[in-house]
Amino acid sequence: MLYTSGTTGAPKGVCRPLQPVDYQGMPPFARDLLELFDLSGPEVRYLSPAPLYHAAPLRTSLAVTAGGGTVVVMDRFEAAQALDLIEHQSITHSQWVPTMFQRMLGLPEERRRRFSAPTHRVAYHGAAPCSITLKRAMIEWWGPILLEYYAGSEGVGVTTIDSEDWLRHPGSVGTARRGAIHILDDSMNELPRGETGRIYFSGAAPFAYFGAPEKTTGRTSPQGYQTLGDVGRLDADGYLYLTDRADDMIISGGVNLYPQEIENAIAESPGVVDCGVVGMPDARFGETPVAFVVLTEAAAGDPVAVLETIKTTLNERLGRLKHPTSMHVCAQLPRSATGKLLRRELPGLIASDQLGRHNDFKR
Repeated sequence: MLYTSGTTGAPKGVCRPLQPVDYQGMPPFARDLLELFDLSGPEVRYLSPAPLYHAAPLRTSLAVTAGGGTVVVMDRFEAAQALDLIEHQSITHSQWVPTMFQRMLGLPEERRRRFSAPTHRVAYHGAAPCSITLKRAMIEWWGPILLEYYAGSEGVGVTTIDSEDWLRHPGSVGTARRGAIHILDDSMNELPRGETGRIYFSGAAPFAYFGAPEKTTGRTSPQGYQTLGDVGRLDADGYLYLTDRADDMIISGGVNLYPQEIENAIAESPGVVDCGVVGMPDARFGETPVAFVVLTEAAAGDPVAVLETIKTTLNERLGRLKHPTSMHVCAQLPRSATGKLLRRELPGLIASDQLGRHNDFKR
């Protein structure tokens, strides 16, 4: 039994069906990963830069071992060391979260230019949203070896997308590889392609949260489909796009706002390294989006100019109701060791704001 990461509340134990007591084969999760990601064989040399208490690197490391490959585990992620290991350990496969990409791209240009890893053929990533700008930069640097996946500890389904497909469908997390995708509205009716709703999967063995039947029920539709709690849509070709987590949705003046959509727009602005958006109480609208941004070292010298650029980007990308009503510049954002934004901790950063509250983001 694995526990969820707890980014939106207390971690929950995920109970999956057990194998028969006389089962002698490879663990089903390992068999599935070997098939999904082509990880089987003694030539596989897998780099795990993330902590092994997180489900994805743990299960992948165990699967590679079961398939006869070699696992190289970092004690802790350090951008330059990660590149060294890929080069000197003849790494063939690796797994990342977007904040690691950001830190590697932040290395001196000379180090990035001399990076050479001809054996490195697949770089998986998941666990957190990756902005279009960031992912495009990584593909331009490493080549079309990135393979993104969408999955969770609950094991309800899996989608994947390779670099070539992603360049044709930027922002997508791919098509279903395990289970079938259903987009449901608040009344649990299936929505047509193109419309946004809660993402459910069918076709996988059901899970249950340990000691929390009400939480299991909350993640199970009347049809028996189950969800990770995310919101998104399918395009005409069946490619899935994530909008946000339902738990993070901001209801402002009766309108549903998704932080990830706002974060994606802010991340497109030059000078922004990281950003997070959360709903804060508001007397007029009930709650409104408030943004927290981390700037590059160069941009930090003139943060007001960057703020103006962000405002321009928001005006071009989003309707006024989706604009943050204030923005705070911070040294860093709270993230888990696996790169997931700890949104509930964002309000506590207001005291560390380098510039003070900016209230000129008016509706």
